[in-house]
Amino acid sequence: MKRYPTPEKPGHYWAKLVHPSGMPEGEDWQSSDWEVVQVDINDYAGKVGDPEYLSVHVPGIAPPQWVEDFIWGPRIPDFRDEREQPGLTEAEQKAQGARCGCKGVDDMCICQNVTDATTRADRAQRGRR
Repeated sequence: MKRYPTPEKPGHYWAKLVHPSGMPEGEDWQSSDWEVVQVDINDYAGKVGDPEYLSVHVPGIAPPQWVEDFIWGPRIPDFRDEREQPGLTEAEQKAQGARCGCKGVDDMCICQNVTDATTRADRAQRGRR
């Protein structure tokens, strides 16, 4: 995997821990391979580029690490569960319109703007596949 720039915002990233901070003597926390880590804001008064502005949480390592302790890979896109999406797709609008008295022709009707129980159930069913 190619190297990427040091993260400047919170999120999940691929990374290799190469210079562990706070490691007890006799332990080896260095990454043998790429792993997913979580980057969070550590110092809200700080700014991007400050050494302790962002901290990094590595699975299995209790103390937070610092961004300069890593070789960085790409950011992992945030997971969005389609069942929780506030909007409706065009297909969902049509289906909900077919179940409504307005037949989907009224843009201001709730059937065109809010997920109904049937749509939520359909989303949940698709999520299990």
